[in-house]
Amino acid sequence: MEKNELKTNTPGTTFIYALCDPDTGMVRYIGKTNNIKVRYNRHLRYDKHSPHKENWINSLKNLGKTPTIKILEEVDINLWEESEIGWIKYYRSIVGDKLTNIKDGGRSPVMTEEVRRKISASSKGKIISEATRKKISASNKGRIISLLARQKTSESLKRYFSAHPEAKIKISETHRGSKHTPEHIRKQSMALKGKVHSSESYKRAGIKKRGQSHSLETKRKLAEITRNYFLNPEARKRRSETTKKFLDTHPEARKKHSEAIKNLWANPEYREKFLKNRTYKSPSIETRMKMSESNKKFCANNPDFLKKRSEITKKLWDSPDFRIKNLNSIHKSAKKISESLKKYYTLHPELKNKLSEVAKKQWNKHREKFIKEDNKKC
Repeated sequence: MEKNELKTNTPGTTFIYALCDPDTGMVRYIGKTNNIKVRYNRHLRYDKHSPHKENWINSLKNLGKTPTIKILEEVDINLWEESEIGWIKYYRSIVGDKLTNIKDGGRSPVMTEEVRRKISASSKGKIISEATRKKISASNKGRIISLLARQKTSESLKRYFSAHPEAKIKISETHRGSKHTPEHIRKQSMALKGKVHSSESYKRAGIKKRGQSHSLETKRKLAEITRNYFLNPEARKRRSETTKKFLDTHPEARKKHSEAIKNLWANPEYREKFLKNRTYKSPSIETRMKMSESNKKFCANNPDFLKKRSEITKKLWDSPDFRIKNLNSIHKSAKKISESLKKYYTLHPELKNKLSEVAKKQWNKHREKFIKEDNKKC
């Protein structure tokens, strides 16, 4: 090291220094520091952030040599970035790729296209061994990232993607079509099971999503995914059990959910829209039989409920408005069925004739029996 290594900066200033080749004096690295001696000793240790410089220093060590350090300039603490950028630009024009600085100087992590290309070429096809993977996994396990660090990372990424929209598109295209392995999905599921979010976490998520609206295409995709999910009986059962458990353990959530539904149904526009968009599917015979059996069991075990329901039904039918409303709906339904049958038979006259012949045969077959029973009643 040179004699000026022991020089200390005055308050409010900092040093711009250079690491040089011990034989030729060629400048190989430009940096900034407040303490030359401490910074020099750090350079002689491993520096994972600058592999190019590290390789150069290691090559000197193998020859039993170390780089020399010299102060280029002492500058104001608020102006060091401009000075460092200027010195790097100057020496890069002289020594070219021999300068080991990856960045252009200052705090901004801006790399030249040439450096980006070299890093990309060196990383392509590189396979991380299983032992290295385990070491990385062990070092990250139990690691807790502070809220402040997460916020800084989030803000940094937002700024980057705002300035480089093409990077976002590139990442999206890279991941499009890729699927997680069943083992990876199982591990994710196991990691999330039993995880309870804090009330603060729910609030943050609510604030973040408030006011957001999906596009029509996204809504269509989400609806299709949901329909396919609930076609699976096991998925429906799991969802039902999870919801029941949650509402049983959170009475305040049950109350809030009930009030929200009541407020929705109190809005006539919502009711009309819901009934209009609802697609009714007639339940299968098997489903109807199950519903009937469950109703019978429930009524047998709850005679008071059956009595109460009967009383409520009688009171309803005693109301003229209710009777008129129901008879009108029945009349409308019958009218619709009649109109649809007329249209169908108009399009399929052969089926109408066939049904007519079947009905005549049935009547001729059971005619005498019906007449005898009718005579007995008389």
